[in-house]
Amino acid sequence: MGKRTVGVVAFDESTHTYTLDGVSVPSVTTILKDLGLMPTYPPDPIYRARGLAVHRATELYDLGRLGKVDERIEGYVQAWIGFLAATQFSPTLSEYRTACPTFRYAGTVDRYGVIQGKAAVVDIKTGAPAEAAALQTAGYARLLTSEHYPVDRRMTVQLSGDGTYRVKEYEDHAGDDRRFLYALNLSHWRKEHGIR
Repeated sequence: MGKRTVGVVAFDESTHTYTLDGVSVPSVTTILKDLGLMPTYPPDPIYRARGLAVHRATELYDLGRLGKVDERIEGYVQAWIGFLAATQFSPTLSEYRTACPTFRYAGTVDRYGVIQGKAAVVDIKTGAPAEAAALQTAGYARLLTSEHYPVDRRMTVQLSGDGTYRVKEYEDHAGDDRRFLYALNLSHWRKEHGIR
């Protein structure tokens, strides 16, 4: 398995910004959002708050530390439990913040672990995943492989408030990685030239 080879990664929750050894680096989602490839949260802050609460509750469940669940997100947590049971997914990394010094970007991998003997990146969604989730998971896969974590599978799991879930798997690994690198390079170029 992996061995951490990056420097010091810091994350500012209030601004959703990352630094690597004190230098600002873009995140996977920021890269894709800035290029118009991923939607931003709706103006109502409840959607962002719900997403954060679901991520935290599912993480606590995986760690065996989940207590009482707010009834507003209980269905989402039950959907995650159903996904774990059906796929036998065994998470080994949860909400894992990391960065790639070579390509100068960062991100938080929702889950990394094993499904049916294969190393998998699993990105949790509380709404329908955008098409660019293929590139998002490719960006996370590259972060992990730069630390020597193998990645065989990439997927999103959309959790719903009614306790159901939907999985979307991305299989064009080389193509998605190439497209993510295009987006990353364009993001760096725009920043270097002051283009927003």
